[in-house]
Amino acid sequence: MPAYYYHPDRRQQTYQKISDKIAGFKSKVEKSGIDIKNRDEVAKYIYDEVTKLTYDGQSYPNDYEPRAAFERNHTIVGFVDGVTRCEGYTMAYQSLSNMYGVPTILQTGKLLFRDGGNITGSGPHAWPITQMGNNEWYFGDPTLDRGENAPHNYFLKGQGDKSPSGFLYVHEINPDVIYPECAIKDYPVPVRSMQASVSQTAAAPRM
Repeated sequence: MPAYYYHPDRRQQTYQKISDKIAGFKSKVEKSGIDIKNRDEVAKYIYDEVTKLTYDGQSYPNDYEPRAAFERNHTIVGFVDGVTRCEGYTMAYQSLSNMYGVPTILQTGKLLFRDGGNITGSGPHAWPITQMGNNEWYFGDPTLDRGENAPHNYFLKGQGDKSPSGFLYVHEINPDVIYPECAIKDYPVPVRSMQASVSQTAAAPRM
């Protein structure tokens, strides 16, 4: 990865951008009506927000990313700019989840490209793993689930499913790093509680 010198003024401007974005996100969460003490609701809400980010599909010769691209693709700056890649998606979800008390860490490895059952190639990839209320850890991949309406194909997945829809069918964990072991079975995709629904209904303007 390239090394960049950051002038103190630029560093401060970046910190301020991130702080302003997070403050806006907190306000949005408050207005959403979700129960911030409900780990299921918080995890899903944050995941759905992060998957709305646009994927940076630009090609960079020799894998050299200019500073602005490097920042948004490999840090939470991608959440601020609205454009990122796998590490940026993961860091955004990780940072916001941990901020709301949902333990989440970044996991690295490879994304496997398959033709039928055969692996035809792979590329470096990053995704989050999250600890839910049952104390079990689960995989997620907001990069692959990206879009305005996240399909949740890779959200809160266990390691037991060996079929083409299983998480580890297209993900290979970096064997050189020790991570918490994820649950065998998938975690049910959370739905919003009645408290959130009632809060939103009460806040809605009358027509």
